[in-house]
Amino acid sequence: MTRHPRALATIALTTAAFASVLTGCGNDTSDVGGSGGSGSHGDLANASFLSTHVTKDGQDYPLVQGTRISLRFWDSRLSAQAGCNILGGNATLSDGVIDVADGLSMTEMGCAKQLMQQDTWLADLLSTGPVATLDNGRLTLTSGDTVVELLNEETANPDRPLTGTTWTLESTGGSSSDSSVSSVPDGVESTLTIDDSGRVSIRPGCNTGGGEATVGDGSIDFGPIALTRMACPTTQMDTEDFVMSVVDGTVQFSIDADVLTLTKGENVLVYRTR
Repeated sequence: MTRHPRALATIALTTAAFASVLTGCGNDTSDVGGSGGSGSHGDLANASFLSTHVTKDGQDYPLVQGTRISLRFWDSRLSAQAGCNILGGNATLSDGVIDVADGLSMTEMGCAKQLMQQDTWLADLLSTGPVATLDNGRLTLTSGDTVVELLNEETANPDRPLTGTTWTLESTGGSSSDSSVSSVPDGVESTLTIDDSGRVSIRPGCNTGGGEATVGDGSIDFGPIALTRMACPTTQMDTEDFVMSVVDGTVQFSIDADVLTLTKGENVLVYRTR
């Protein structure tokens, strides 16, 4: 599967700060990185992992509900997230030990107290020089009495199929670096479904409708879409107008796990499965 960057969700962050998770798929059990030069990430390179289990003192250590730890190494960088802010910094591997000698930077998003505390906990964990062990796409980080188990992201959270999936709009915006991104306003629901025969069912923000589409390699060719003609509040109509300006003719698409991105010119729609 090919992973695509979730650019819209991170438009206010630097590209380096946003990579979401970590590492590679080995076929045998080993300390990653071996005894080679610490400038290489070895097997921990250009792949992503999501946490599946955390223990402390041999007991379950529950994360904040609805969150997972995500990690990625790329080039000489490490990026990590635990549900709120994004951590990033230079990292090296030597004898299987992760070293962030220069420290980790953190974005400054405001989140609930529990999430902020979890960010700090993860930053502290990664700064202690945890040992990384890779086995068949399963990564284990061990630091003192804390053990974090992670699974290759493509296994833990595979790409959803385009057709037969109900996609719910999450944000709208532009693809250029200076474009703004807006979350879907509260009370507005916008969904899109394309069945295996190419039949489109859409609720762009207020009205409902349908039409036909032809799915190509990385593109969707939308035919005319007929909508009902209800009048709705401005927030709903504004969302609907933007959606319909994108879902018209040939649109580029990408899927990353449970996120669908539609792009037409500089306009972008980001959907997620529910």
